[in-house]
Amino acid sequence: YTVIDTVIMGNKRLYDIMKEKDAIYMKEDFSDEDGIRASELEAEFAEMDGWNAESDAATLLNGLGIEPELHYEIMSNLNGDQKVKVLLAKALFGNPDILLLDEPTNHLDLDAIAWLEEFLINYDNTVIVVSHDRYFLNKVCTNTADIDYGKIQLYAGNYDFWYESSQLIMKQRKEANKKKEEQIKELQEFISRFSANASKSKQATSRKRALEKIELDDIKPSSRKYPYIDFRPEREIGNEVLTVEGLSKTIDGVKVLDNVSFTVGHDDKIGFVGANEIAKTTLFQILAGEMEPDAGSYKWGVT
Repeated sequence: YTVIDTVIMGNKRLYDIMKEKDAIYMKEDFSDEDGIRASELEAEFAEMDGWNAESDAATLLNGLGIEPELHYEIMSNLNGDQKVKVLLAKALFGNPDILLLDEPTNHLDLDAIAWLEEFLINYDNTVIVVSHDRYFLNKVCTNTADIDYGKIQLYAGNYDFWYESSQLIMKQRKEANKKKEEQIKELQEFISRFSANASKSKQATSRKRALEKIELDDIKPSSRKYPYIDFRPEREIGNEVLTVEGLSKTIDGVKVLDNVSFTVGHDDKIGFVGANEIAKTTLFQILAGEMEPDAGSYKWGVT
């Protein structure tokens, strides 16, 4: 299948109509029955806005960063990240009543994520999304479903609203339990002290009844897991981590790196962004010693 056909398959009925129409029109012995059937299909095709199907699919692909020259390529010729984008466009195509997205920002670059955010913000129908990207959730979500303690709790707000609200609720429950525990302690002390005192027996009995009515909230430990990777270097690194000077590299006649220079210090946190994946991969391969540059040099710090 071509890329554009794959996207249109997101609306199965529309795609089936297109294929059936094409098959009828390709017949050499076109019958009256074929003409009637083709007329029926054309009417349904027009009603589904089929004439704009390819342009609508192209809009989705362009937004996700699939260049126009790839739209009529065979899917098997695309790389893994490109295939993921095409399949995401397929899910978005056809304006489904309920759109289910599981980690939709995986394998997307920053531009594609920004486009997807705007698409979903303006989407008229229901969207249910699972994502680890809280910035994406904050931009897109109007409601947040919290699955924890074996229950689902719905919050009317985005990720930050859910987090602040859930933390506040937990704090309030703990404070309420603390007050109850203090009240229980006071009642128990009074009962122990005056239960044998005839003049205080009625008060002690009353406090026993009050004690029996106090119930602590069952605050269960969260079922969430917070995995992390802890890198522990054998010794502290120096101030100069990496120095890159004038790196250049040409691959298959195309210059992918042109006089690249930068330094990395002890406390720097650097992200490499850009649409040219080959350039980024080439840079990292050079820095890892897996490829030689055409010009320039790099030097890692002694530590």
